[in-house]
Amino acid sequence: MLIEKNLSFFFACDEPQQGNVGTPPKFWADRFCGPLSFELEDRKLDRRELRKLCADPATSELAIYVNVMAWGDQGRGVQRRHAASAWARHRDACRIIRKLRTGGLTAAAAYDEFRTADILGLGPSFFTKLIAFAHPGNDRLIMDQWTGKSVNILTRQGLVSFAGTSPSRKNCGQDYGKFCDVIGTVAAIATTRGLSNFDTPWKVEERMFSHGGRKKGPWRQYVIDNWPLDCR
Repeated sequence: MLIEKNLSFFFACDEPQQGNVGTPPKFWADRFCGPLSFELEDRKLDRRELRKLCADPATSELAIYVNVMAWGDQGRGVQRRHAASAWARHRDACRIIRKLRTGGLTAAAAYDEFRTADILGLGPSFFTKLIAFAHPGNDRLIMDQWTGKSVNILTRQGLVSFAGTSPSRKNCGQDYGKFCDVIGTVAAIATTRGLSNFDTPWKVEERMFSHGGRKKGPWRQYVIDNWPLDCR
């Protein structure tokens, strides 16, 4: 399933961890939510901090929603209206988050819960962030532009369907499950090769993001150079 040439290049990149990204949660909440009953950080979070916060039983489902959306920088630029629309139905998202925290939903079922809820403004790139952080395991992963394209390039298959630059709403839970399985397979291969920076699905996913800007990370540039796939 995996193309060795592409996989070897991915492992060779071995880029650093993401660090603190997104928007400080307090600033995000001030912009979209108004006053809330819990404290929020006025600095950006990294994914390990966010993971720990979401795993804490004392953290409410609403706090998970706000912190994850801030970390993902939802509403940046022209997307501001999407964040506002999604916030109008945040109770629907929190209901699904509550189910996720018990660990009882499969990857496919969790994805389909959000897909059928059809929360305007909350597309796959963002609701899979909620799935990834609210679920107690490390095998529910973020399916956005860069991870979705990475999986497609590593497999040379169109496993993740796209609408423009984002994963399409045509993707279903079964597609998401396959996406997560591919990343799990990459982590398993890395383990057999002694590559400790890639030996869990979360580490693989983090390095798939690479980094953008004027001087892009080597994996990000590889994805750009190899997209669109000739099999699409």
